[in-house]
Amino acid sequence: MIRDEEFKVLVPEEWYVVSDLEKRLWTRWARRLGSEEGWDSLFLTHTACHANFIKPRFFVESDGQKVPYSIDRSANLCSCCLELFQVVGTAWRKKLVAPCAGAVIFSRLPKDRYLLVEKP
Repeated sequence: MIRDEEFKVLVPEEWYVVSDLEKRLWTRWARRLGSEEGWDSLFLTHTACHANFIKPRFFVESDGQKVPYSIDRSANLCSCCLELFQVVGTAWRKKLVAPCAGAVIFSRLPKDRYLLVEKP
């Protein structure tokens, strides 16, 4: 998914610039929620999850329409706000978004549960 040309042209270069501090923070938050994944694996999952909301490979159908969803558990996800607030995945009327580690820790959203996001 992350190698798809349609996805790659939409990703800002800054997405791939991650400081050591950011890597340590995300890895710590993931561990706090039970993940044992290293940074490279976490980043791959973060990127693939966003890609799935842009060009879904994993989805359910509702009323004949695709409903893309988060592809991993909360501990391994990042930046769910991009999908929750319609920054990513605007082509879809509905999305099933699992809260990321930051949303679970800081906003106290339920971990490992899908939230239905609908366009107004």
